[in-house]
Amino acid sequence: MKIGVLYDSCVPNFNFLSANDRRVINICESLNLVGIEADILQPRWRNVTNYDLPPSFKSKIISFGKKYDFPLLSRLHFYFDCFKKIKKNKYDFVIFYNTIIDSIVLMILFKVFGIKFGLEICDKHSENKIMRSGFLNKIKLLFIVKPTESILNKITDFNIVINQSLKRSLPLSTPTLILPVLVDSLNFKCSDKSAIKFRATNNFSDKVLITFCGSYWYYEGSELLVEAIRNLSIKYKNILLLFVGNVSHNKFKPDLYSLVKEYSLEEYIFFTGKLTEQELIETFSATDIFALPQFKDGFTDYAFPTIIGEFASMGKPIIASNTGELATVFTDQKDVLFFEDGNVEQLTNQIERLVLNLDLRQKLGDGARNISQNIFGLKINGLRLFNFFHNL
Repeated sequence: MKIGVLYDSCVPNFNFLSANDRRVINICESLNLVGIEADILQPRWRNVTNYDLPPSFKSKIISFGKKYDFPLLSRLHFYFDCFKKIKKNKYDFVIFYNTIIDSIVLMILFKVFGIKFGLEICDKHSENKIMRSGFLNKIKLLFIVKPTESILNKITDFNIVINQSLKRSLPLSTPTLILPVLVDSLNFKCSDKSAIKFRATNNFSDKVLITFCGSYWYYEGSELLVEAIRNLSIKYKNILLLFVGNVSHNKFKPDLYSLVKEYSLEEYIFFTGKLTEQELIETFSATDIFALPQFKDGFTDYAFPTIIGEFASMGKPIIASNTGELATVFTDQKDVLFFEDGNVEQLTNQIERLVLNLDLRQKLGDGARNISQNIFGLKINGLRLFNFFHNL
């Protein structure tokens, strides 16, 4: 069997692995592990080929198309080049990852020539409040986002969605597989050597490290952690909050630098800046407690954060707000500590519990690692993909 994963995501190009990049790579790895040949088909202007991909990654990354000043022209050129390549190479199935409405041109060609295709859907963009703010975003919502969500999945031969809530919310009439967050547990694995190196390099040897990693959007709740650390810093001088990644500020992202300065928390909060994947693993290995304090929101109701799967894979305790479908996977007190979204007092108390209780940290970390291997693992989900495609 041969599958093409068509990665024409509208997400901007980064010089590091985004959650979208990791999802595409992990889908291909899962397919590779069960003997299915899978290629990533991407526009030339994307950057997946620049990464140090894991040794287990056997897929070809095929780039084509031409970039024009007019984005739609670039995408249409890519689609027609893609069609020629797919027709020539005789793929059994094509997965469109995170595509938008203009890909209907390519889908119609697939229908005419009998090429089976489907969508991989990870979230519901129409529920993101960014789409409902500003004239241009409202135009995108009306003419791109909503048609994408209501039309494309009706003409596919199959669909793949990340959770049950998303499946229920979309008009899906063809066979649909729920494929959870995927995590390469061999890559996201705690290394004592890396932890020691990170702590020694940064002089964090005696610190209890609490880590947040994300894109810092309004729904991720990063500012709640600043409030919690402010509360805890009165009693505990050995705690340190790590904000991992590129922290920026706009009307949809909190101004964390100003908040830290306002509360005089420079000794208790450290901004790592952008990290390579190796640096990310070192930081995660040194972490004592992971935190995911996202708000309940239309967007988080239908998404499932990739990062919590990667946190879990590290075998460290996680504190998370009980939002979306997290409680369908994680169990409070067993493999996670939940708190009510937006409740700083509860978040503060849960962090304090883990600062003081090493046994609880170990228990939750072991439980989280077990969840990662048995639910988010590449091989187990590769088998689910194998069975799904063989039964179509």
